Amino acid sequence: MEFKEGYAYHIKDDFFNKVKDPKLMRNKENGNAVPVHTTIQKIINNNMKQIRQLIKLNIKVVFPDVNNIEKIMLLELHQETIKEVAVTMDESINTNIEDEKDWEIER
Repeated sequence: MEFKEGYAYHIKDDFFNKVKDPKLMRNKENGNAVPVHTTIQKIINNNMKQIRQLIKLNIKVVFPDVNNIEKIMLLELHQETIKEVAVTMDESINTNIEDEKDWEIER
C-alpha cells in the first residue's frame, strides 16, 4: 500500500487482533476511533530541503556516528553511579570528545 501525503489512514481491527502488543496504541479506546496517518515522508522531505539549502550555500554538513555519541553520553551520565559494574567501550570512542567539530555544521 502506498501512503499519500494529506490523507488519513485507519488500521483495521483485524490487525490489532493478530498483533497482540500491549504497547501498541489501540484502534478504539473509550469508543473513539483513532485515525493513524503517516507524516514520516513529509519530515524526510523537509529535512532534505534544509540539507540541500545548506549544500547550495557551500556549507559542509557532517553527520556524526550517533551510536558512539549515545555511548559517550550514557557513560558520562552514569559515571558516578556505576561502581561495581564493569563498563566496556569500543576502542574507537574517545571519551574526551576531541573532535567536537564533527557535531557542528562547518562553513
